[in-house]
Amino acid sequence: MSSENSALVQRSDDYDEDSAFAYLMHVTPKGSKLRGEIRHLEAAYPNRELVAGSLIDNSYNQDEYNLLADWSVTGKLVARLKLGFVDRQHENLSSHDYSGVAGRLTADYFPTGKTALNLTVYREPAPVEDANSSFLLNTGASLNAVWRITDKVTTRAGATYVNGDYDQIVEVGLKREDDTLSGSLSLSYTPVRMATIDVGLQAGRRDSTISVNDYTFHSVFMSLRADF
Repeated sequence: MSSENSALVQRSDDYDEDSAFAYLMHVTPKGSKLRGEIRHLEAAYPNRELVAGSLIDNSYNQDEYNLLADWSVTGKLVARLKLGFVDRQHENLSSHDYSGVAGRLTADYFPTGKTALNLTVYREPAPVEDANSSFLLNTGASLNAVWRITDKVTTRAGATYVNGDYDQIVEVGLKREDDTLSGSLSLSYTPVRMATIDVGLQAGRRDSTISVNDYTFHSVFMSLRADF
């Protein structure tokens, strides 16, 4: 995987990643799945060269040891779990290595044939778009609901909360930690089988220990999708 930015001021956020994994899976007679997984990842930010006047390479290798499960609890409730141990080692920043438990739990509930609820909670490291940080530890939750009002009209609503804890390479004053809360409400209309029209509202805010990173947003969107 590779991500590149055309703007010079954003080149420090360019990201390259190579990964490999192996797993062993067991399927129960009722269709539930249990999987053990080993994953290795090599990542680099090739254009992060100068941070606070010092030459810094914050490339890293990461090993994961995960247990994954898909469990059909009932005919209306399905749960998915990813729980494991993450070990991230920096080639030139050993003081910012990370080792710890990470996981994600997702539950899908279908109270009726036309409604569905999805709940997700997680704690996991993530790539970071901040030249002063070696990694970002996200802890969050999201709740989403879908209601199929008619064969042609569907409404969706969702809310998300994320706490982002940055591990800083260079001390630049306050340690950065962000709390982000957002929500959305949308309506989909399918006049014919091959076309869908979506309209909706989105709003959110981020509160950071570094005030220049605070923001609020409100948006209205509309999209048209056609499948051929």
